[in-house]
Amino acid sequence: MQKRGRQSDCGDGDSSGLPLARVRRLIKETENVNMVSAEAGILISRSTELFLELLSQKSGVHMQSSNRSKFEYKDLALCVGEEQPLAFLRDIVPMTVRAADIIDGLE
Repeated sequence: MQKRGRQSDCGDGDSSGLPLARVRRLIKETENVNMVSAEAGILISRSTELFLELLSQKSGVHMQSSNRSKFEYKDLALCVGEEQPLAFLRDIVPMTVRAADIIDGLE
């Protein structure tokens, strides 16, 4: 059974919520990539969508454990910091540090 407004995961490639033309353009901007097949663009688009879905679900756990209904940066940073498969994002999504804590550490 399908969710409303969403097509099945197989078929003509229209199932992704990401614009395929933009995904293909981003892939082509990679050095040494001149052409992108339709199938590769669809697979990368769908993979990206699934990754973002997983990341938001795992980050949402931190939001719910804090009894909040608003998603915040710290939820994402905690998720990236705690989940080993997301370790590659730690330089991109670091934990925030208060300036006062840094100053205290210098003294």
